[in-house]
Amino acid sequence: MRIAKIHRVEERYALAASEYKRAHLAAVDFGCRKLEADVLSEQSRLALTLGDAETARLRAMGSLQICNELAMGLRVTTALVDLGKATLLEGDGDLDLGRAYLDLARTMAKRQGYWLRYRDAEKTLGELGE
Repeated sequence: MRIAKIHRVEERYALAASEYKRAHLAAVDFGCRKLEADVLSEQSRLALTLGDAETARLRAMGSLQICNELAMGLRVTTALVDLGKATLLEGDGDLDLGRAYLDLARTMAKRQGYWLRYRDAEKTLGELGE
């Protein structure tokens, strides 16, 4: 998955998507749910970068479901940020729902001391005038 992140940062999106797909298949094949959640989260961020709101939302929801099942608190917060951004990106998306995801993520991140995601949610909410 590290190679996929490098491809994404270097804007080689097709290669990143291919690597994420392979990582996702491997995680599912081996039953590694934490890795599957991480890959889905990364796929969501890639889709956000590419402006694909529907894919971003679906991947974030998949990640959130796994993270909730496994009580992975910090990853739940990350998934909520991703889901909030994806919901806002959708042209006909529910603005209030996107804000609610981000507000919940910000609250959770503050309680967890997870300042990276706190700032991420805060920045996005600030852009909405919150």
